[in-house]
Amino acid sequence: MGQSILCPQCDKRFKLSDNPPAQATCSGCGTLMDLTAFQNAAPAAPNSPEPSTPKPVSHRASRAGARRRRRPAARRGVRQEGPRQQPAMTGGQQAILIFVGVLIVTLLIIVAARDDDDEPVRKKPPTVANQPDPEPSRPYVPEPIAPTGAEPGNTKDGAKEPERKRKVPLNRKGMPRLSRLELTTHAWPDEVPADVRARVDKAIDEMYGGGRDGVEAGEWLVTQGRVIAGRLISEFRAIEESPGFDNRDGAGKAMVIDSVLRRLDGQIERYWEERERIRAWGTYGSPRFIKRIARRWTWWWIEDEWKLNPRKPWDPFEDESDTTPDGRKTAEPEKDPKKKGYGKRAGSGD
Repeated sequence: MGQSILCPQCDKRFKLSDNPPAQATCSGCGTLMDLTAFQNAAPAAPNSPEPSTPKPVSHRASRAGARRRRRPAARRGVRQEGPRQQPAMTGGQQAILIFVGVLIVTLLIIVAARDDDDEPVRKKPPTVANQPDPEPSRPYVPEPIAPTGAEPGNTKDGAKEPERKRKVPLNRKGMPRLSRLELTTHAWPDEVPADVRARVDKAIDEMYGGGRDGVEAGEWLVTQGRVIAGRLISEFRAIEESPGFDNRDGAGKAMVIDSVLRRLDGQIERYWEERERIRAWGTYGSPRFIKRIARRWTWWWIEDEWKLNPRKPWDPFEDESDTTPDGRKTAEPEKDPKKKGYGKRAGSGD
């Protein structure tokens, strides 16, 4: 019985005779097939007729076979061995990468060089449609640093006053540069006795503990006056080292120190025009805001502002108003001393 084979190229089926030839050409694609293995398997039959001559392959079939032979090995299902080579980077791509890297480094340098004494970002509340914009607030005019009452550079008796040497330089607007001012500890003034120093240290620990004892300790510190403020300002350095300004415990301690200092002097509100206080969380409890307030208190102490420019503590009930654009009460006009009560009645002719 004859055998059947398939063309290895186009899968066309052929039926072999009992004595197939050594080679045969596929009539579909023109592939030359090796049939020697079938010659040994099948015994030669006597008087076998000569193998028929294969039919000529058409040009269309030959072109189809050539296209199949030219197909890539991956499309025929043959797996390619070895890692795939990545294309080399061109000169233009390298230039783009270098430019992007230089741009990123420049932006980082600019951000690091910015002044750390910026105000926190405050979102503007949404306005209702068809509602006029609020009136613009008055321009920022800080209180003068130099003492008032005498001409600049002269004392009350007319003598020339020596120029004041400042430890913190001023910028072009006349404001202290606090971006590079480091927090440090401060020595006690000579006029503070030893027993008061020990009592202040104990009162600070009691304030951190909270409760009624903490409230009474804070009130006692306020009664001692500005002379003990240096010891309170030194606490900012200790808090920065441990537990730090970046956690709730450190922010809570800084809030306690800031509240007592603001009851001693109003330089934060009146000179820096910052009415927001340190909080234990939120925007005003961030390390950046806490350090800015601590630097302002440090400047106030080392520049002897607590002696030369003492400022009245800020009182929200007396100093704030809801009717002005900037939230401050305007100065009341001076009364005319000639007008007293109803001394002159309308229509009296007096």
